[in-house]
Amino acid sequence: MARHGENIRKRADGRWEARILTDYKENGKAQYKYLYGKSYREVKEKKNNFLKQEPAGRYQPPALSKTCSELLDEWLGFVYPHLKESTYSRYVFAVEKHLKPELGKIRLGNLTTEQIDHYIYQKLTCGKLNCDEGLSSKSVTDLLSIFKLAIEFGCERGFLPPNQFTIHHPRQTVPEIHVMDEAACRKLESYILCHKESPVCIGILLSLYTGLRIGEVCALHWEDINLDTQTLAVRRTLMRIQDPSPQSARKTKIIECTPKTASSVRRIPLPEWICPFLQQLQQSSQCYLLTGRITYMEPRNYYNRYKKILRSLNLDKYNYHALRHTFATRCVEHGFDVKSLSEILGHADVATTMRRYVHPSMEAKRKQMQMLQMYPVCSQNQGQRPAGTC
Repeated sequence: MARHGENIRKRADGRWEARILTDYKENGKAQYKYLYGKSYREVKEKKNNFLKQEPAGRYQPPALSKTCSELLDEWLGFVYPHLKESTYSRYVFAVEKHLKPELGKIRLGNLTTEQIDHYIYQKLTCGKLNCDEGLSSKSVTDLLSIFKLAIEFGCERGFLPPNQFTIHHPRQTVPEIHVMDEAACRKLESYILCHKESPVCIGILLSLYTGLRIGEVCALHWEDINLDTQTLAVRRTLMRIQDPSPQSARKTKIIECTPKTASSVRRIPLPEWICPFLQQLQQSSQCYLLTGRITYMEPRNYYNRYKKILRSLNLDKYNYHALRHTFATRCVEHGFDVKSLSEILGHADVATTMRRYVHPSMEAKRKQMQMLQMYPVCSQNQGQRPAGTC
């Protein structure tokens, strides 16, 4: 029986044999060098000496001759059965549009840290598909994360040695998050109350008071809303993704799928005062909330309607996700239990909620600062000196 991973075996004639892969023929057939000895120790030593004496690179493992493009294709084929369609589509787009064009022709055995650094610089300076400007550091980090998954897959299969190069992720800048202040919220709510017969406005109101994502609102059916128990079930999301199928006439398509993560499938209790607005609009169970029909409104069209409303109110600096940030921030300021808030938002843990969606307003910060009081004075003679300085 061969020693695992060493290609050393004991032959029927009693001798030990070491087999070393040296090259591939043009037809793809492997070529081997055979060494023999009277014991395992002897043939193992011969094998090690042979590998040491050969010129560097002459007997390089043939897998290292694979290109990055071939590795990425193999990796995509491996992960395909395990991914959601939206995730797989995102990976394919990143590979075909951003990784293969710059890195695809490089052989794995020649890939270096310097080449990766150059790729990062190129993406940060002129990495957009039109080459007019660079990608954000967040986008470049996402590309590198995908490439790293493929590299780890290659290391596991012996296509390249571990730690052959280092991937330096670019420093990320935290984007400015716009959370609606009280005045903006009141202005938006007043508009919605004046147009409460509009499903689009009620959808905005739901996001402002439940933290729903735009795709989750677009995917809401009336069967997901139970006015008797005053709850809303999030079971699916609607999104436009890249269509990787070569037979497709269009580059993108709309899909309705399960939400972002397992924890995003959730049931949310509704504020009691919202239910009468929903009752006035209620349709049959299979109809979508935003259309009142069995056909959906895609997120891009819904977002355009949302922005049109905000422009009319001079609030157009807020994107749709600001509603989710605003909901989470207001909940914390009103003393919500953070664990409950985390589950309402569909997060796997409380840390995600606090890190991403809690942005205290200046009013809240001022209130906290006012809690600081001067220490009691030690004596009348010492005036306003804090007690700790006596």
